[in-house]
Amino acid sequence: MSAPVAASAQDWATTAVPTDGGFRIGNPDAPVRLTSFLSYTCPACGAFSREAEGTLALVYVGGGHLQVEHRSMVRDPVDLTVTMLVRCTPPRRMAAAHAMFLERQAGWLARAQSVPQAQQAVWTDAFTSAERRRSIASTLGLHAMVERFGVNRIAADRCLSDNREAAALVRAAEGNRNRFGVTSTPSFAIDGTPLAGTHDWAMLQPQLDARIAASPRRTANPAAQR
Repeated sequence: MSAPVAASAQDWATTAVPTDGGFRIGNPDAPVRLTSFLSYTCPACGAFSREAEGTLALVYVGGGHLQVEHRSMVRDPVDLTVTMLVRCTPPRRMAAAHAMFLERQAGWLARAQSVPQAQQAVWTDAFTSAERRRSIASTLGLHAMVERFGVNRIAADRCLSDNREAAALVRAAEGNRNRFGVTSTPSFAIDGTPLAGTHDWAMLQPQLDARIAASPRRTANPAAQR
């Protein structure tokens, strides 16, 4: 058996591996593992992504210091719809689609909030109704957002029609709440240990740096690369 070919820093930062309720990027042999618990409809998650995503991907993940898993907490029907669309993109585009939805969150979330209350009430069925998820994507213009990642409307609607996937994502979110005690987003865990009171980059970054510096398998200090 031939030895596996080592991925480049760019590959580690962009190639995603789907997981239960999310996806993972980074070298599996990285010395530290970060888990983020987020919601695509959470404004604080959008702010965190805009501030931290570039540094996490290029310096921490690309530099081999960190493996990152993003887990969706699926807190509402729109959140579920976006989560399913992100997971519908090809592995090499999934991290970019994830970042794009959070980067452009203000626009599509404002459209969602402007929808009449009667229609929003109907959307609550999206947890079990593929038709409702497709309606959300169509109303908010989400099909066009994933098309740039190689997912046309037919493929997107096929993904949104997967009720088993929808149910699995909801179960995974509930499992995260029970296992890690996640009560707000974004929240984080390092090497499986939840970080109490840590909900933004200013609080998270020094804890990451300290854990990487203390790791027996540490690479060069990421702080020195910034």
